[in-house]
Amino acid sequence: MEYGHGGDIYTYKGMLDFSVNVNPFGPSEAVLEAAKRGIDKCCAYPDSQCRALREALAAKLGVPQEYILPGNGAADLFFSLVTAERPKKALIPVPAFSEYEQALRTVDCQIRYYQTEKKENFRLTERFLEELTEDLDLVFLCSPSNPAGQVIPEDLLRRIIRRCGEKKIRLVLDECFIEFALCSTGFYQDACHPGTAPGIWDHIGHRADGTAVQSASAVERLYPGPGGGDRRPVRSRRP
Repeated sequence: MEYGHGGDIYTYKGMLDFSVNVNPFGPSEAVLEAAKRGIDKCCAYPDSQCRALREALAAKLGVPQEYILPGNGAADLFFSLVTAERPKKALIPVPAFSEYEQALRTVDCQIRYYQTEKKENFRLTERFLEELTEDLDLVFLCSPSNPAGQVIPEDLLRRIIRRCGEKKIRLVLDECFIEFALCSTGFYQDACHPGTAPGIWDHIGHRADGTAVQSASAVERLYPGPGGGDRRPVRSRRP
């Protein structure tokens, strides 16, 4: 498989790479100190349930701990989700992160592309709602989009989520670059608050820096064993 991910500073030497969400100034002193402390525990297997990480992320993000599924990078989560769901037809607005397509092709999913317009700076508009048809099983969205960097307006995003719920479409919302946006609060935080539309987390999943935030039932379908002990993904039953 051709390498299509960003961050390839080894092939393209001496460049400042904005294709991945890493800090161009390098890790902070706090991160380096934490890494040094971790060396003392390198003789033991890591916690397969990532309990300390999930607890810290739940407090930071303001979501229930059981909604959080750490992965070995975001791509791991995409491939695990697609393997569990095994969608027959999916929709991707383009241009987009290449590994959405790569993951879908592993299960022979038919992919439909929605071309955003250059004259609109590749923004998603209300016209996208017309593409959310009942024959779809899954939709990948990215906000801010990669590579265009466009944030989906909140009103439009809520309408998309509502439409996906009505059509029984799994919506995967990728907010990996949200910290770089002016509106740095991810949609998932608001979606977890009281008053959220019933069943929203049955249709929406989110990833940021290799962590998925979604409903407990969706997490269980991806890794059904206690703490992910049974690593065989299972096919979900969509509502």
